[in-house]
Amino acid sequence: PGAGWGRQFIELSKRAFKNFSCSPILFKGRLMQSLLFCFVLGSIYFRLDDEFFTPDGKAKQQAIWDRVGCLFFFSISQFMFSLGGTLLTFPPERALFLKETTSQVYSVYPYYFSKLSVELPFLVFFPLLMSSIVYYIMNLNPGFDHFCVFTLICMIQSLSLIHI
Repeated sequence: PGAGWGRQFIELSKRAFKNFSCSPILFKGRLMQSLLFCFVLGSIYFRLDDEFFTPDGKAKQQAIWDRVGCLFFFSISQFMFSLGGTLLTFPPERALFLKETTSQVYSVYPYYFSKLSVELPFLVFFPLLMSSIVYYIMNLNPGFDHFCVFTLICMIQSLSLIHI
C-alpha cells in the first residue's frame, strides 16, 4: 500500500465512523434488543434465592442450578449479541473490502483495527447496560465489588467475541 499504516488507519476510521453514524437505527435496534432481553431474563430469573444451604447444612441444589442456568443464558446472549454485530456489518462491506485490499489501497490490519476502534465504545456500553440491569434484578451477590467483577467479565467476553 502507498500510504503508511497510520494514515490508512485514520482514513478507514473516518469511513467506519461515518458509516456507523449514518445508521442510527443500528444503535436504537441494539438498545431495544438489549432492554427487551433484560426484561425477559429478569422476568424468568427475578430475585433468585440467595440461600444456598438449608438450616440443617444441606445444599439447596435448586438455588445453585437456577444461578448456573441464569449465568449460562446471560453468557450465551452476550456471545450472540456480540457475534450478531459482526455478522450483520461485515457481509455488506465484503465486496468493497476485497476489492480495495486486492488493489492494495490498504491492508487488512488497519481495516480491522479501525472497525474495532469505532465500535469499541458500543462494545463497552451494551455489556455495561445489560449487566447493570440484570445483576440486580436477578439478585446476584450483593456488594459493589461483585457487581464490578461481573460487569468486567461481561465486557471482556463481549470484546473477545466481537471479531472472531
